[in-house]
Formats: sequence, structure tokens, C-alpha cells
Amino acid sequence: MDPITIAGSAMAIARAVGLSGWLVDKFDGKPGAKAAAKIIDLATKVCGGGPPEEILERLQHDAETAAETKRELLRWEQELVRLQLADLADARAMYGRQSAMADRLANRIMSWNLPAIVALVAGNCAVVYTIDNPTIAVALGNIIGASITYLWQERQQVVGFFFGSSIGSKDKNDLLRGRV
Repeated sequence: MDPITIAGSAMAIARAVGLSGWLVDKFDGKPGAKAAAKIIDLATKVCGGGPPEEILERLQHDAETAAETKRELLRWEQELVRLQLADLADARAMYGRQSAMADRLANRIMSWNLPAIVALVAGNCAVVYTIDNPTIAVALGNIIGASITYLWQERQQVVGFFFGSSIGSKDKNDLLRGRV
């Protein structure tokens, strides 16, 4: 299974057993591949096997199985967090091996995205004043707005990678590693 399917399946399992808020709190939005695979593995064992779709179906329709899966996930909470930290470490290690290319890419994103955003905002203003057909103006505005959003998100990802998502995440990681 690809990582996106694994993460999506893990989130669906957490939702089915009433732990979606818990999962979001533990993994800042979504679990890494190792933690997500462990969540699916635990649910598979409790449900007696099968593909994630069948497991999800059982969890949604069998309250007892869902409760047992929830207990099992909570029992493995520390291991899941450890796996999430390992996923983060893997990303940092991969950066270490490819840092020159990643640094060039990050530098280009930080250097060029902001001027591109300013140009797109100016273009969006120009569309409002120059296009008479409202349907075309709205379509162009939507395309420009989506482009601006994408460029902002790209900048956020670069900053988040280099400086971390928040001081709370750093404190949580330090606490889990026993540094506090």
C-alpha cells in the first residue's frame, strides 16, 4: 500500500473507534507511515484479518470489536508515538543525505514564491477591473486564488521543515525522549 492510503486507512480506523481527536493530537494531523502501518496492523489483529476496507466495515458495524480495537490502540500509544518519532527522524536523515539539493530547492521556494504571490495578487486585481464577463472573471479568480494558496503552503512546508511545526511539538518530542 502507498503511504497516502496507509495514512488514510489509519485515520479512518481511528475515526471508526472514536479516536480521531486522539490521533490528531498525537501525530499533529496525520500519522507517519510506520505509525499508520502499526495502527492498521493492530486493527487487523483485533478484527481477525482482511484488507483495510473490510476491517473498517467491521469496526463501523460492531461496537464490541470497535471498543476492543480502541483499547488495543490506547495500549500501544507509547509505541505509536515512538514510531512517529522514527518517521520524523527518517525524514531528517533523508534530508541529511540530500541536503544540497533540498537547500537549493528551499532557497528557490523562499526567494521566488513571495514575488510570484505578489504578482498573482496584482493579476487578480487586474482581472476584476478588466474582465467584463463575470463567469470568466470568477474562473480566473479561482485559478489565481488556488495558485496563491499553493505557493503559501509550499512556503509553510519549507519553514515547518527547517524550524519545526511549533514549540509545543518540540517540547513533546523532548519529553518523549526524556530530555525534560
